[in-house]
Amino acid sequence: MIGPGCLALPAAFKQAGLWTGFIMVFCFGLLNKYCMLQLVNSSQYLSRKKGDAKLDFGAVAYEAFDNSFERCKKFKNIANAIGNVFMITVLAVVFQYLVQDSKHTSELPWITNFNGVMSAAGSILYAFEGQSIVLVMENKLKHPEDMCGQVGVLSTGMNLVIIVYAACGFFGFAKYGSEVKGSITLDLPKTVEFTTVKVLLIIIVFFGSLIQFYVIIDMTWPTIRRFLTTKFFSSKFAFPLELCYRAILVTVTMVIAIAIPNLEEIIPLVGVTAGMSMAFFYPPVIDTITFLPGLLQKYKRASEDQKFKVKISIIFRLFRNGCLIFVACFGCIAGLNSAIRDLINTHSSS
Repeated sequence: MIGPGCLALPAAFKQAGLWTGFIMVFCFGLLNKYCMLQLVNSSQYLSRKKGDAKLDFGAVAYEAFDNSFERCKKFKNIANAIGNVFMITVLAVVFQYLVQDSKHTSELPWITNFNGVMSAAGSILYAFEGQSIVLVMENKLKHPEDMCGQVGVLSTGMNLVIIVYAACGFFGFAKYGSEVKGSITLDLPKTVEFTTVKVLLIIIVFFGSLIQFYVIIDMTWPTIRRFLTTKFFSSKFAFPLELCYRAILVTVTMVIAIAIPNLEEIIPLVGVTAGMSMAFFYPPVIDTITFLPGLLQKYKRASEDQKFKVKISIIFRLFRNGCLIFVACFGCIAGLNSAIRDLINTHSSS
């Protein structure tokens, strides 16, 4: 779950302050992990009710290869391994550069202001991009029950991700200070070594787009296909139309990437909207909808001695999930306000 988004975290540390950003990465990371565990627990509970059916937010690269051309299937494991090796290589090269000749941390601000902290929250949540694929990871495990627990796959993986992200943001900001740009790759020297790093990142994003786009296409294409094949085209054109739809989505993202030169402006905007919703809003809502009916039924059937414990369990779950939903709503509203203010101030001053 370590992606290229971690390279944008030094800019988040600049927005929030060195130690504030450091603490925020751990806080948001741990909350993110907890909400992912909520999703997994809900998925496993519903899966058992449906006869061990596998429940996804959408398929990932494995499924993209499996449902593609026959000649692509044999490369699915290779593609996965290449992405992991390239990401480890990129992080190793970047980290060894960042830890050299860093500024004294005492010269950097510990905290900035409210708008800066909220913008940083968006950037940090943008980097934690694994919410949409966590259920797919669980379904790929031979023993899905190993996903949860203090030393489960999810907890262990997220703990590692949090440490790597905190280190990347900390050392990136310590290296460049207020001059750090939207992504650390924009600050790297123009040498052969770091040009190679950028090429590897392009390949990583290329493979990663299989994961991100499959979720979107899996949700939207069936409705669009049904509309097109009913109103305008024969069903035999469904596959060419799907290819055109995929090409349009890729083209749109490419145009947006070219049209927005300053990543530092747009990343918080995406993070405080989609990031907040995926991380802190949907998981507690799903958890409540999944488990609350069963708890209420349990309360009705419980004896007088057991009813108090069940009631406390219900109240605690509602309070816990309510707090997470409040964080999501507050973060979305305040973060969106801060991000829009930053956009207006930046363009008005220029």
